[in-house]
Amino acid sequence: MINLGYFYGVISAMFWAISGISYEILSNNTENKAIYIILFFLFFSDFISLIFLIKFILKTKNFLSLKNYRKGIFFGGLAGVFGGTIGMFSYLMAIDLLGVNYAVPLSSTFPLFAGIIAYFFLKKKSNLLGLSGFLLLFFLQ
Repeated sequence: MINLGYFYGVISAMFWAISGISYEILSNNTENKAIYIILFFLFFSDFISLIFLIKFILKTKNFLSLKNYRKGIFFGGLAGVFGGTIGMFSYLMAIDLLGVNYAVPLSSTFPLFAGIIAYFFLKKKSNLLGLSGFLLLFFLQ
């Protein structure tokens, strides 16, 4: 199961790289229309996600038990808005304005922010390995 997780992690990174490079190529070929392209990509990706979600809910018949998970639905929706919509919009705008070679390393600093936010809101303390990872991430950027 862990090997499958590594596989999906690598595949995810590969598709994010292809996505970023494809977007920059498209952005370079369409002058002053980046915001429309970004909004189209956001709509398209969210629409595809909605189709997969509906298919999953109908297949598992799990939609009846959702009323028991209001807190989970709230935080899941919050994560979707912040990570999915606002995060993706910001990522694509950064690629458009900075280029993929600057935007991607900047966006890969998210573990640093996740650790800081987890410390304050979840009271999670990082160990020596986590702190050394933060320092390595900070200095390699």
